[in-house]
Amino acid sequence: MPDKKAKSIPWITIIAVLFALYCLVGFIVLPMVIKHVLTHQVAETVKHDITVTKARVNPFTWTIQLSDFAIQQSDQKPLISFKHLLLNFQLTSIFKDAWTVKELTVNTPYVFAELNPDGTVNLQKLIPADKETAPAPTADKSNEKPGKAVVIQSLIVDKAEIAFRDNTPSPPFEYSLKPINLGMENVSTRLDDKSLLNLFIKTAQGESIDVNSRFTINPLKLSSKIHIANLKLSTINTYLAAAAPLSLEQGVLNVDGTLTYQSSGDATPSATFVGSTSVRDFDMLTLDEQKPYVAFQSLAVKDMNLKLLAKDFQIGSVTLDKLNVIAGLNEDGSVTGVPPKATPDEPVEEVIESDVVIQDETPPPALVRINNIRLNDGQITVFDRTISPGFDLNVSEINTEIKDLATEADSEIAISTSATIDQSADLKFSGTIKPFASAKDLKIVATLNNYELIAVSPYTGKFIGYELDKGKLNFDIDYKIEQNTLIGQHDILIDKLNLGQSVKSEDAIKAPIKLALSLLQDRKQQINLNLPVKGDLNDPEFKYTHMIGKSLMNLFTKIVSSPFSLLADMAGLDGESFNYVGFEAGSDVLSETEKVKLMKMADVLNSRPKINLTIHPTIHEAVDLRALKSTALFMEEPDIQDGADDDRARKVLKKRYRKSFSSREYSDLEDEFENSGSPDWEVGFYNEARNRLIDLQEVDTSQLPMIADNRARNIQNFFIQEAQIDPSRIFIGKPEQDDEKDTNIVKNKLSLSAK
Repeated sequence: MPDKKAKSIPWITIIAVLFALYCLVGFIVLPMVIKHVLTHQVAETVKHDITVTKARVNPFTWTIQLSDFAIQQSDQKPLISFKHLLLNFQLTSIFKDAWTVKELTVNTPYVFAELNPDGTVNLQKLIPADKETAPAPTADKSNEKPGKAVVIQSLIVDKAEIAFRDNTPSPPFEYSLKPINLGMENVSTRLDDKSLLNLFIKTAQGESIDVNSRFTINPLKLSSKIHIANLKLSTINTYLAAAAPLSLEQGVLNVDGTLTYQSSGDATPSATFVGSTSVRDFDMLTLDEQKPYVAFQSLAVKDMNLKLLAKDFQIGSVTLDKLNVIAGLNEDGSVTGVPPKATPDEPVEEVIESDVVIQDETPPPALVRINNIRLNDGQITVFDRTISPGFDLNVSEINTEIKDLATEADSEIAISTSATIDQSADLKFSGTIKPFASAKDLKIVATLNNYELIAVSPYTGKFIGYELDKGKLNFDIDYKIEQNTLIGQHDILIDKLNLGQSVKSEDAIKAPIKLALSLLQDRKQQINLNLPVKGDLNDPEFKYTHMIGKSLMNLFTKIVSSPFSLLADMAGLDGESFNYVGFEAGSDVLSETEKVKLMKMADVLNSRPKINLTIHPTIHEAVDLRALKSTALFMEEPDIQDGADDDRARKVLKKRYRKSFSSREYSDLEDEFENSGSPDWEVGFYNEARNRLIDLQEVDTSQLPMIADNRARNIQNFFIQEAQIDPSRIFIGKPEQDDEKDTNIVKNKLSLSAK
């Protein structure tokens, strides 16, 4: 009978041999295969050298370990590497509904990403090129069952580093983010399986990013609590310097909030961030001179509810503390912080018009609502070095509040601001505006008190040819926009403005500046200007600056070209009658009418103490000479002053005419008028005969300058004695001629000048 024990020996041997083979393959062969595949086949596929120091497999725990793995760059520096990788596969998942990895741990992983100037990324080279193959027929997947799910129960990334280099700017931008610690639990592709993610990064500079998430992959849902602390903004300096001549020296970003994302089936995905963010200790300098440009103590954005995909952004408050901005024009005309305009190397292509109508597919604008915006204790300094001496304007203690800012068409924004200008002037501004309404609506009032105008002396020297000794500016501005029509009112008060030394400037306007200011300045040394403006916003040529400039230019033109019109307006008289004093021909006696006018002019002169008046002795040679001849004739023949209806006058005229001319000439002239057929021929004949006698009269023309001088003296005496004007302000100037035609009034000319 065979031995039973002997028969069982082969089975034990087989089991032992199989076990030994399993161990041999698992512990020895499989690691060698894995290492060979990685260092040869995978390396050839990705076109990079791959090194692996150790590969271990535990066939009993189904664990794979790799040590010192690296994908090398051409310079033998690592592109992707890690110190140690542990993969623990759960064998029992073969019989379950999901492939399960019990643990996946990566220690000290490293990734180097590089963006090239042509826009390509170095990591793209790891992706094998697609082989050209015929497209496979599309299979009907409507009845296809979903594949087996994948579950990673624990995924740990310990002390990772991501290095990034961007070669597009000059110099290149380099940044390394480390150490990165990532923990994930129950990462699953099963329907509605919930997963956990914990990401924590803390750099040597004290920056930290902490993300705690709950998510599902199928369908994709995410809820992440995000905490970013002390993220240094100076990291982006390379990009900033490439865009503008600025250097971001310091500033830290903090973010706290929750990010949610949901995408399910055919429903529109949604992404929402709820939380707050802040920036502290922000300081930006000019790159070339390292001078302050923009700085602030803190910027806090609170109560944010940002529906990112829907473009619906709601913010509770934005607060900016201690803003400090220093900007202006440099000597070369460049603006601080603004890069110079580049000259195009290539000619601009000609735009060819087409009849093809392109449908406007512009997406709707984002909806933004901010309940409250505040600027606390801000400061702005503006300078101009294109003029000499330079100009500086400091606006400090800026406190601004903007309420209910929204991009909706019917939203009304309320604004209020207060500030101090150059440590002395107070500025206040408030109003409401509907900036997004189809028909603009605005109501704004602004006041400025006690601004020292000596600060703008560099500009007055350049553009009007005088420096300023002193002067203060005050104004009240009231603006309204209703139905796209702008109506504005400017009430301007300039107090005790004094011009200083004259300045030689090619840019100075050629105009009597001192006279213009003297005409505007009253006895209190104040200039009061009232400038109304009105404009249609629908007019394509409407420009606010042009509107203001036109209003000021109209006033200045009137002052320069017609100074007496301005004085006459003050006195309530016709401007044309204020630049002369009228005299009867041949007379130097002031009429009562002219005395009344001179008294009103004196009142205006008293209200403008910096104006001097010059009286020009004036004659009208033709008119005054005829008057002298008339006077001489009437002194010899007083009767012929009477009209033609006086018998005595006709007899005297007939006798004088025959004596001066002849009886024949008298008869011929009489016959000429009698035969004219005019019913009033006798009056015409009488006047013509008398005029001929006047023309024939001889007088001493040396009387004319005396009359002109007497006229000027009488005007001067009236102003000094009757109107009590300071004698030092009334001058007699050079003689003038009045050549106006068809007049019996001689206009004695006047002129104005500044003291």
